[in-house]
Amino acid sequence: MLKDGAVITILHNRVQETSQMTVASYGSYLLDATRFSYRYDDTSVFVQTGAGITVSRKLPWDGMRAFAVLSEGSSVRLRSDNGLQEFLFTPEVLTYSENGKLQRVWRRIAERK
Repeated sequence: MLKDGAVITILHNRVQETSQMTVASYGSYLLDATRFSYRYDDTSVFVQTGAGITVSRKLPWDGMRAFAVLSEGSSVRLRSDNGLQEFLFTPEVLTYSENGKLQRVWRRIAERK
């Protein structure tokens, strides 16, 4: 979620019942017509297994991660300055890739009428 300069991310990975993960991060972002950058100031990673719950507070990276904003018809592509990360926003889906490999896909939930 992006709002008023703050970025908040909560991810739940419950694909494997024996090892479930929750990541909660917050930080700040800058956005204009051609550039987007963000960083996390605090991150908590919780991993739950049969042995218990472990917690890590290690940030995923240091400093701002910067992207060029590219408009492509009805889509918007954010490509990192180093070319390693990319977000693609389309009317139906948001994808995230690293090193050319698709990592995550978020699909828009249809509005109930």
